[in-house]
Amino acid sequence: MLSYEMKHAIFNKRMLISILLSFLCLIVGSADILFDHNSNIDFSYLFLFSYSCGTASLLALIYPVFACMPYGDTYAVERESGYLLYKRTKIHNVKYILIKLLSSSISGGLALSIPVACYLILCIFSRGPMLTDYGMEYISHKVQFYHSQPVLYCAGFIGNAFLCGVIFSLLALALSVFIKSRYLVLFLPLVLYILCNILCSSHLFYLNPVLWWDCNLYSESNELVVLGIELGALLLFSIIFSYGVIRNAKE
Repeated sequence: MLSYEMKHAIFNKRMLISILLSFLCLIVGSADILFDHNSNIDFSYLFLFSYSCGTASLLALIYPVFACMPYGDTYAVERESGYLLYKRTKIHNVKYILIKLLSSSISGGLALSIPVACYLILCIFSRGPMLTDYGMEYISHKVQFYHSQPVLYCAGFIGNAFLCGVIFSLLALALSVFIKSRYLVLFLPLVLYILCNILCSSHLFYLNPVLWWDCNLYSESNELVVLGIELGALLLFSIIFSYGVIRNAKE
């Protein structure tokens, strides 16, 4: 059951579309400097400019949609089609919940981390692994590590993108136990992302999901607190989904 679910969560058309659109957003975010080989811009500047720091960083604005697209609406789809009733006769609720949480988490994480990893590789091949003075403009977190291991520093954003993908994919999964429309389940996390960004930009700074995406904002905060809140969000969404599945099964 788990291998079947993972196969459908990862190897599906919407996963491919999500990866391609995310990668395209990264390309668009740095199109004006990506193909300018006469400049002294290094790979880290190019990568961070498109990832979150540039004025055209599209992925940083809409990444929740791409995280939810591959499998965030799986519960809503199964409930709408009636397939959920069949699954209940074959598998216990607890096992069903665990499989859904795991498959949705991994699919959401991969939907964001794969394009970010591919774009970083493109930046390194385009500009080489060496640094110039340009990259420092966007570095405010763990500056010494950036100077000593710039490739690993940027690679850390791949893991960060994976974690953000997991969070919003689980958010969609949690919403799906209350909302029957699969389309609303996919796009409501983006609405909540924007609202949280507006409401938490000056107050409740740690709850701002933009901070979760952009590690360089950690210089203005405590990274352990941010990580704790992210893990708390994962736990909260998992509990909400679990409660919703068990409640709906009794109806």
